[in-house]
Amino acid sequence: MIKEKLHQFVIRVPKNKANFIYYLLESHEGLLFHSTLDGDKHANHRDILMTGSITLENEIQHLIDEMRQISPIEIMEDKIIFDS
Repeated sequence: MIKEKLHQFVIRVPKNKANFIYYLLESHEGLLFHSTLDGDKHANHRDILMTGSITLENEIQHLIDEMRQISPIEIMEDKIIFDS
């Protein structure tokens, strides 16, 4: 069985910009999966897990670049994983 390579990121976005970042992620449906990681509800940021196919790496990077034009985004984790 061939396992697909996936690119996985955890990004940190300011809480006051998170809704717009979610909007951008939803508007790029099919590019990657995303979910908000559990964290302190009173923190001034949200951590978002994003996972997409390695074959779409250029498109994913373009999306991250777009998000950075709107809000400071910190990449907390950037790794390659294999679909299980």
